[in-house]
Amino acid sequence: MTQKELFLSLKSYQDFDKNRGAFRGMRIDDEIRAHSDKIFPKAYAPKDMHREVRLVDEE
Repeated sequence: MTQKELFLSLKSYQDFDKNRGAFRGMRIDDEIRAHSDKIFPKAYAPKDMHREVRLVDEE
């Protein structure tokens, strides 16, 4: 089974985490990206996170 086939057979992030090393160096295409959107948990930044970083011209 190729890396891609193995990745596409994953059903959850926990399955990915157990086999994380098997996917090192795997080329990412649209099919891989779409499947990863389904199994990886979503992460959101805080609403005011952009204010924690000051830009050079804001000083």
